[in-house]
Amino acid sequence: MLRTLPCGAELTGCKFAGSTDTYQFLIAASGLDGTACIWDIRSPTRVRCEVTDAATCITCHSGCHTLAVGSSDGQLCTWDMRTWRELQRFDTQEHAGAYAYPKSIAMSPCGTFLASGGMDGELLIYQVHGTSRVFQIHHHRDAIGSVAWGGCIPWASAQHFLTCASLDGSWSCWAHGLHPVHHTP
Repeated sequence: MLRTLPCGAELTGCKFAGSTDTYQFLIAASGLDGTACIWDIRSPTRVRCEVTDAATCITCHSGCHTLAVGSSDGQLCTWDMRTWRELQRFDTQEHAGAYAYPKSIAMSPCGTFLASGGMDGELLIYQVHGTSRVFQIHHHRDAIGSVAWGGCIPWASAQHFLTCASLDGSWSCWAHGLHPVHHTP
């Protein structure tokens, strides 16, 4: 073991902040106590901590310097990792119902979209720059426990694609424009 980090709460997610510059030494972690913390693994010390409702998922994008956190109150918040200024706040309950909250989140490779997999199988994709449009897909019958963006796949004519894994025992892959590429029941 190289390091242990004394977080003090039940953790719901962790992610390296990036692979270059100072981001390569930073880890973001979310916890049920509502904290979203950035740790420097060289020390190990806590660099920054933001407080939300119980944090359910976390992701980072070093290219656009963005930290995103989903919480049990249905909020998705983004921060600039250079200034720690809150950038945006999205309400998943506004689009997916009063009890919706993000179970998993991921930023697209280009940093333009934030995907959120919900507890009831809803997939919400937010355009995080510009008009802040929201795309909504109700495809899975149970919680989407994981979402991940992939790169170019020539056979689907897609520059980027999004994959979702659900507790209903299925996964789905979506191309830009939100057309299903593949689905396994």
